[in-house]
Amino acid sequence: MNWYRMKTVLIFLFLAINIFLAAMLGLEGRSKSRAARERIDAAIKALEPGGVTVACEVPHKTHRLGTLTLENLRADPADFSAKILGGTAARFGNEWRRNGKTVTIYAEGFSYESGAEAVNADKKSIKTMKETLETMGFSMAYAEGAVTDNTVQFVQTVHGVPLFGCVLAVCPAADGTVARMEGNWANIVESDAERATIGGAESALLSFLRESGGANTITEVSCGYGVLFAEEAYHSADAVPVWMVKTADGKCVFYDARQ
Repeated sequence: MNWYRMKTVLIFLFLAINIFLAAMLGLEGRSKSRAARERIDAAIKALEPGGVTVACEVPHKTHRLGTLTLENLRADPADFSAKILGGTAARFGNEWRRNGKTVTIYAEGFSYESGAEAVNADKKSIKTMKETLETMGFSMAYAEGAVTDNTVQFVQTVHGVPLFGCVLAVCPAADGTVARMEGNWANIVESDAERATIGGAESALLSFLRESGGANTITEVSCGYGVLFAEEAYHSADAVPVWMVKTADGKCVFYDARQ
């Protein structure tokens, strides 16, 4: 037996097998993508008789997501305000004041006024404001910043998707401190390492169809994390994978994306 020839044949055989497997995986991927698009197209058509139109691109990509454990910073307003203001503050209704600075707590967020004059934000402001917020008790481990209308906008992104309901609009002062800010934030204290494939966007569209009160226009469909069930003043809660459906009137509805 010619061992050299046999070895060459085996090498080409294994190469052919690998090429075949790679081709099959590629076809399977394209097949799943095509099937996802078809399910979404069918859901969009099902909305039409109910007077619901979809005026946006609906994601067909599936994600693998887990569960996040959140800490509500506003659960203890006095402690939350003290961290921002640098010490124990005097309370006046839903306001906490110290040394000319004010923190106001709302049902779904807060605002902060330092009394300093705000300056226009630029790209360098993102890093500066991120570091400053960390000293004020905000966890910025998952924060991503961008400059919008001369203000630094921070969102939290985990596993490639946003944490809905947590956005901070921060105006810097000339000395690198925060002149003022408003929004809502939660500290992500735990991220579940075990992730599973979530359901497609078509499930959210069909749920919206069942709950829709009549004609409406969907302007955005996106995937992320959200807290579906929690008391207003919760100390900690789980954020789960959700689909957000936004309509032309600005309303957002969230649907559990777990299978």
